[in-house]
Amino acid sequence: MKKEVFKLFDTLAERNRIEIIKLLSDGKPRYISEIAEKVRLGRTVTSYYLDVLESVGIVEHEYVIIKEPQSVGRLRSYYKLNEKKLKEGLEEICKILPKP
Repeated sequence: MKKEVFKLFDTLAERNRIEIIKLLSDGKPRYISEIAEKVRLGRTVTSYYLDVLESVGIVEHEYVIIKEPQSVGRLRSYYKLNEKKLKEGLEEICKILPKP
């Protein structure tokens, strides 16, 4: 379990990832372009950070087909915060920290 905690700790040690977590903490699923715009990062960098956050379970994504008039539809990927996993991870981090 400690290896996972250290990976989470390392993941959270980057300011832009924290900004993404803060943005998603409102509970609203968002797509990459929206997240990139709000945190003022390029789409490629944002996608990378989302992949890192997803690798530790803090962020989840799902594909949704957007139907538009006179089109077959587009596949969009929406991201949301996994608040339960974030809370559990933060609790585990607190367990390994020295007690004051």
